[in-house]
Amino acid sequence: MQLTNGRIVELRPMDNGAKEVLMADGGDMSEAEWEEYCAQLTQGEEIAYTPDLDVRNLDHLPRGVGAPFLLCLKGEGNTLIAKQWKRKRPKPIPYRHVLIRFEKYK
Repeated sequence: MQLTNGRIVELRPMDNGAKEVLMADGGDMSEAEWEEYCAQLTQGEEIAYTPDLDVRNLDHLPRGVGAPFLLCLKGEGNTLIAKQWKRKRPKPIPYRHVLIRFEKYK
């Protein structure tokens, strides 16, 4: 049994050698669908900076570090919470995170 995104799942072998994923809510999916689902959970998104972004916590981060990316956590609504300046694009972007790309450094 595994706990993923708050859902308990169990992998059961099928007759054809593949595995079936059974979830606590009674749903099921193939192993390929499960891998795709897990990949979506582990990836955040990358967006370009626009002045209308609601980014909080910037005053607690250092200034003038020359980093072209800002890693943020998704907050409530459209709020983003700044976590860390990044000089390189992280691979992969963590789940529930947004990487803000500043265009002039592209």
